[in-house]
Amino acid sequence: MFGWEFFLKISTDLALFFMVFLWSISVEEQFYIFWSIVLKWFQKYLLMISILLVIVSLVFRYYFLNDSLNLNFNTISTLGNFGIGAIIAIAAFKKNKLFRSVKNLSKTKIISIYLFMILVYLIMPLLMEYDFFIIIQRLLFSVFFSFIILEQSYCSHSLFKLSRIKSFNFFGKISFGLYCYHGIVITIILNLRSSFNDSLFNSLLLFPILIFILTLSVSYLSFQYYELKFLKLKSKFTLSN
Repeated sequence: MFGWEFFLKISTDLALFFMVFLWSISVEEQFYIFWSIVLKWFQKYLLMISILLVIVSLVFRYYFLNDSLNLNFNTISTLGNFGIGAIIAIAAFKKNKLFRSVKNLSKTKIISIYLFMILVYLIMPLLMEYDFFIIIQRLLFSVFFSFIILEQSYCSHSLFKLSRIKSFNFFGKISFGLYCYHGIVITIILNLRSSFNDSLFNSLLLFPILIFILTLSVSYLSFQYYELKFLKLKSKFTLSN
């Protein structure tokens, strides 16, 4: 299928798939606006507000448990993510008891926590059968990712530090592009799939490699010739010491 019908199908698929990523970025921007207001005028209530956000999100998810649109895409449903992130940031900034307990975890406990996280991920289809898990799902994974950040950044007994892998710095620089553009690349490649033989080799090797290389290339070009122009403007809006 080529011609206008092909491009119309790609455009439709791209719009639907790409909007998921734009939605998550829009929530992120709401996060920045909200916390700038809190930090400007309500900073002394930061911990209390963070806990309140977690509670509000859980109540909201309970109330809209059978409403998938609100459950998955309403900003209020994601407030718990904001709250957990802020609580972890406060812990790291103040070096409080929570921070010290994570920092001093033994290797055995670190391994146990990671194994638990992997187990939850593996049995998640089963857990999704329970309403309670659906309600706490976002919150739970926020806690998981917060632990990974704290463990990798501060833990004294980590098994390894990803920061030691220098090539990761490159992926970090173009991470915004990787996130934004991979949906576009995946959609185009999958729509072009009909032009290739439907073989196991193509599905498990060729298409994933094509998606990876194209996403990497587009993200690098975007960073070099588009994003850097905006990053250079940051100095004009940053207070110098």
